[in-house]
Amino acid sequence: MTPQLMVKLGEVYPDEPIPVVGLFITSGILDREIVRKQEFSIQFDLGSSTYKSTSTNQKTLQELDAFLEANPTIQEMRITGIQSPENGEGNNSALGMNRLSL
Repeated sequence: MTPQLMVKLGEVYPDEPIPVVGLFITSGILDREIVRKQEFSIQFDLGSSTYKSTSTNQKTLQELDAFLEANPTIQEMRITGIQSPENGEGNNSALGMNRLSL
């Protein structure tokens, strides 16, 4: 985006110096539109919504912490609680919601 008074009309000569007119300040809009996406999975026992402190889950939480520290301007996150189609999970749709709220 350029204000019309800053546009040069007419002939342009090779190696012509470009005068410094002002200071370029970003609006921040472009930074907000950048999507930073990464998936983290917390594992549960079949049919359970109780968080287990396993080494795999601890590693996942450390990776999540590192991601959040590297991207401190994140304004929105999506957290999804799911259940797998295995028989041990049952047909209880509340299980995914319970896992979501850990």
